[in-house]
Amino acid sequence: MFVLDEIAQERRELDAAEAAWLTKVAAYDRSGEWRADEFYNCASALRHACRMDHGVARGHVELARKLEHLPVVLEAFGRGDLSARHATVVANAYTPERAADIGRGATELVEAAMKRTPKELGGIVRYGTG
Repeated sequence: MFVLDEIAQERRELDAAEAAWLTKVAAYDRSGEWRADEFYNCASALRHACRMDHGVARGHVELARKLEHLPVVLEAFGRGDLSARHATVVANAYTPERAADIGRGATELVEAAMKRTPKELGGIVRYGTG
């Protein structure tokens, strides 16, 4: 079981590192520095600097932006308690129309995410925000 515990701990560390990276992406996006770096938008800068497809870069920027409105989710992701996929499921449900519902239920969604797969969480999010 030792190896499995190690694997799980390393996964949590990777998730926490990804949350920290997305926080930096959000700050870079907000700063507008990408203009000074001569890019059309933050996703274009990310695509170039990280050698990503544009759609992947755009997805990271959108997730980073939404997580700024979901501090409870970002905090859990930053601790490694949630995977990027779990955070994405909640963030994808976040819209201006659903902001209040998602915000009020964020703690419960994080608790659910810590016990379920992203697919299962998706069902909970759809049911709770549909």
